[in-house]
Amino acid sequence: MSQSETILFETDTDLGHYQVVDRIYEGRPARVLFSGPSRSAQSGIGLDDDPDLLFDYNQRLLEVANALYPAHILVIGGGAFTLPMALGASLPDATVDVVELDSGLPAIAKDYFGLKPSDRLRIITDDGRGYLESTDQQYDMIVLDVFQNLSVPRQFLTAEFIELVNNHLTANGSLAMNIIATYQGRNTGLIKSQIAGYSNSFTSVTVFPAAHGLTAWLPQNLVLVAQKQPLEDLATYVRFTPFELLPTNVSDILTDDLVR
Repeated sequence: MSQSETILFETDTDLGHYQVVDRIYEGRPARVLFSGPSRSAQSGIGLDDDPDLLFDYNQRLLEVANALYPAHILVIGGGAFTLPMALGASLPDATVDVVELDSGLPAIAKDYFGLKPSDRLRIITDDGRGYLESTDQQYDMIVLDVFQNLSVPRQFLTAEFIELVNNHLTANGSLAMNIIATYQGRNTGLIKSQIAGYSNSFTSVTVFPAAHGLTAWLPQNLVLVAQKQPLEDLATYVRFTPFELLPTNVSDILTDDLVR
């Protein structure tokens, strides 16, 4: 443990080991939920006056939602529920359903991250894919933020899952997905497969870098947005330029160069 951090809470649930820690994170005083033996950062909030969400990819997902202004949102993957809470605050007319597999996380989020479930913020304990297979609910936007050891579990990467998403979106619905992948170079199979898969069912697929300072040739958080009815000015709402709008020879471009 670093001398500059304070462990506020530590527990084991049926599905994992968690710590709630106050520390400096990415240069900001923050409260972070860590999981597993490798202390993977799951969720967090800034303890400063910066209005941006602590995790860059969460901020990009929020920017996408603000652009699309969905009325009914499904978030698959709750963590400490920081993104669902931000969605509810930023979109006062929206309802947010959150599917989280670990039944122990809502209590942690209530005690340490300010979670307050309501009629507009509903928590569902289930596997995200299983929930979609069992419900007939339609959504204007589905947000996928599910990770296991820094990877999206395979069941959320298949053509069958893309079809499930498509079937549970309204006619103007959209999918926004957080994925760790490489956009340029040899190791682009993951992001290319997802772009191809969603392009088969959606009219528009856009990929944004989540943060700055990383070469496109290295693995990083990317936000993939698939839209049935494209919002032509979507990119103007997101702080980073989508990769598709860059010249094709981007091998030497850092995502610092993509900041708006």
